[in-house]
Amino acid sequence: MFGIGSPASAEEKSSVDKMENKQKNEHWKEALQRLSEDYKRPHKLKGQPKSEEHKLKLSLANKGQKPWNMGLKGNEYFNHLKEGKIWNKGMKGYKIHTEEHKEKLKESMTGNKYREGSTPWNKGMKGKYTLVPCPKEKKIRISNSLKGQRLSEERKGKIGKANKKFYENNPEALLKLKERRKYLVMPKKDTSIEVKIQNFLKSLGIEFFTHQYMKEIEHGYQCDVFIPSMNLVVECDGDYWHRYPTGTEIDHIRTKELIGKGFKVLRLWEREIKIMDIDHFNKLINKNRSNI
Repeated sequence: MFGIGSPASAEEKSSVDKMENKQKNEHWKEALQRLSEDYKRPHKLKGQPKSEEHKLKLSLANKGQKPWNMGLKGNEYFNHLKEGKIWNKGMKGYKIHTEEHKEKLKESMTGNKYREGSTPWNKGMKGKYTLVPCPKEKKIRISNSLKGQRLSEERKGKIGKANKKFYENNPEALLKLKERRKYLVMPKKDTSIEVKIQNFLKSLGIEFFTHQYMKEIEHGYQCDVFIPSMNLVVECDGDYWHRYPTGTEIDHIRTKELIGKGFKVLRLWEREIKIMDIDHFNKLINKNRSNI
């Protein structure tokens, strides 16, 4: 351990962290063990044989009974409950809890009397409560179970609104996200139309960079292709994601900002690239080269 007033070395800090993690793990094991023992404890009535007289009473009480919610649909079901009607005819007095009954229940449960003698699973965890790390195997199982699932447009809209609201209320989180995404290649695999344009440039012997981060503009992003000799940005816009034929608002903003900073921008639609040959592409490139 390090003394008061002296700076701790990396090794000393590491040893302290290890000790704290070990204590937390031991506490978790004890808590889970107590929880497991509580659930294993048999119920007071479990396994007790019923007398023939008791069995007969149960049989007669249930004879001819109909489900309490038979014929109740939709709002009728909830109105039936709100009115405080007996929902299970034959079992006397069982109604929707009144305020008086709720207070009695609250008093009876104060101090955990209903499970007297058992120890809460999280006792002593004040200040130590941390999420149990998800095992790698479980992460893989979850990932595999979600593969191939498509989100509905409604669900996508809800996620988008929730994310927008979160980042509006947390500008620092938005800045951190932008910093992380500056040099993160997305997507990891280039699309077929991007690969086609890259192959054209290779065949024409033109030097280029992919996923170049354009930090010169306010709405910085990674462009698809950047040709430094022409100061040209080439964007391969998918018809769906970039909303053919109008384009997205952020696309227009970035194009305007790039031109304002002295860059030239060539935006090509997916349907154009699919039928494009190298000669046509070369003409487009020469047109931009002549404007240098």
